[in-house]
Amino acid sequence: MLFSTHIHDLLERPQPQASADGRKRPLSEKTAAYRVIGGDQGGSWSLIEYTAPPRSVGPSPHAHAQLDEAYFVLEGRPVFQVGEHIIHARPDLLVVVERGTVHSFMNPEAEPARFLVLLSPAGYEGFWLGEGNSELVLTGDEADVVPSMFALT
Repeated sequence: MLFSTHIHDLLERPQPQASADGRKRPLSEKTAAYRVIGGDQGGSWSLIEYTAPPRSVGPSPHAHAQLDEAYFVLEGRPVFQVGEHIIHARPDLLVVVERGTVHSFMNPEAEPARFLVLLSPAGYEGFWLGEGNSELVLTGDEADVVPSMFALT
């Protein structure tokens, strides 16, 4: 499910920073910062701001049996795989991944991509702060492999 929205215009352009409890973690060139964590509001959802460096590959395609995710693109042109669909995202686009749907993302561009990640219910924040994160940053000839991983032409 995709939505084009203009709520980005209502938000100040946040810079990666720690939440009130101070949790922020750089992942090599990638940055994930908590905006809202599960304990802040009863565990129903969490919000993370994520910056993917140029030519980076996200996690292997995977699905969550008990988690819904939504990605709101702030900057850049990340590419999402959601089920059988390949989505070339742009700022102000919301990509919703319902539980049980195989998904992944990458940033094939020469500029960073930044997006908000809403997780519901909360509890998967550890993955986004590097626990189990298997992202790669590709340079040189390796970057030519990136499009084929998503069957891009």
